[in-house]
Amino acid sequence: MPPDIPASDHIARSGTGATTTPSNHAPDRQPGGANPVGNANETLSCEYCTAPLTGRTSKRYCSPQHRLQAWRQSKAAPVTPRHVPKANIVYECGDCGERFLGDQRCPDCNVWCQRVGPGGLCPCCDAPVALTELLAPDPPPVHQRP
Repeated sequence: MPPDIPASDHIARSGTGATTTPSNHAPDRQPGGANPVGNANETLSCEYCTAPLTGRTSKRYCSPQHRLQAWRQSKAAPVTPRHVPKANIVYECGDCGERFLGDQRCPDCNVWCQRVGPGGLCPCCDAPVALTELLAPDPPPVHQRP
């Protein structure tokens, strides 16, 4: 046995002269066979409802129902935002101020228009009106039929 290593840290095998380290003194294991992961004093909680998990456990969820719900959430189809068709978007020309429904370019000024938002034609005067104007707290201006 090497002189710089204490005899209590090694167990001699009979007949071979080889030494081994006892498993409960291995640097990567705690006594009792549990592997230390993270902070030993940390309280574990359910990954679905954050309820504390009791005892020494490797569980991630407090119940089979929460495990199933978490699995269903991870496999659910992603929610895709609804896109408004281009034909239902109101655009306004920055030069002449005229509004168009679905047309991004002003035919008179030959410039690109700015997007006002989703909307449609006014039932009274057939002028393009944005939904934000209809839902605004101030009442929208009254359109007169020409």
